[in-house]
Amino acid sequence: MRRRVVQLAMPLVAVAAFFAADRALAWNQLFPPGSDPNAAIPCTTFCVEWPKTSSNLSINVDVYLSSLLGQQEVDLRTDVRNTFPQWNGVAARNPHLQETTSTDNEEVWVTTDTFAYNVYAGTSHTFWTSNPDKIKAAQVFFNTGIVWNRAYDFHCQASGGPCWADARKVAMHEFGHVEALGHVPRDAAYNAVMKQGALTYHWPRGDDHNGIIAIYGAYP
Repeated sequence: MRRRVVQLAMPLVAVAAFFAADRALAWNQLFPPGSDPNAAIPCTTFCVEWPKTSSNLSINVDVYLSSLLGQQEVDLRTDVRNTFPQWNGVAARNPHLQETTSTDNEEVWVTTDTFAYNVYAGTSHTFWTSNPDKIKAAQVFFNTGIVWNRAYDFHCQASGGPCWADARKVAMHEFGHVEALGHVPRDAAYNAVMKQGALTYHWPRGDDHNGIIAIYGAYP
C-alpha cells in the first residue's frame, strides 16, 4: 500500500487570548489533499476527510491509547478520552470516536514520542491509495519532553529549558487534526481550539464546529 502522510505539529507560541464572539467559518481550517495545513491554504473543491458509510453517515473510528500516556505528569489517557464526546457532539457526519483496547483494527494510535523542547504534540494521517483524499488512519504523539498539567500553564524556561503545557487543550487540538481540521492562523481573530498556542479554553468553539460541518455535512 502506498502511504501518504500529512504531518501536523503544535509548537509553543505566544498567542493572546481572544474573547470576541465566535465568527463565521475559518475556511483555512480545511485543507486539500497533499497540502501543508500549517500553511493555512484553504481547499476549494474537496477536503481531506474520513470516509462515510454508503448511506452518507458517520463511521466508527477506534482509538487505541498506549499505556505510555499514563506515565506522564498527568495521565494523558484521561485528556484524550475527554475529547471524544466533544468532537462526537458536533452536529455533523464526522467520524464517531470510540476507544478500543485491541491493536488489531484500530484507526487511531495515540502514544508518546520525543520532539523538540517547544513542540507539544504531533498528528499524522495515512490515506487510502485508491482514494487519496480519504483518511485511513491517524497517529497522535505527545512530547515526553513537555511537563504536562491541567492548570492552563503554558510556558518554557529560558535557553531551551523545559516547557509546560495544559494537556486538555493540546489533546483537544490534536484530535481536531485527527478529525481533519488544520490550523487557524495565529494572527486571526477567531475563537478556535485549532489556533496554535496557549489558549484559555480546551473545548471546540464555534469555528471548530463550523469547520467539521463544512467537511462532513450537517446532521441530520
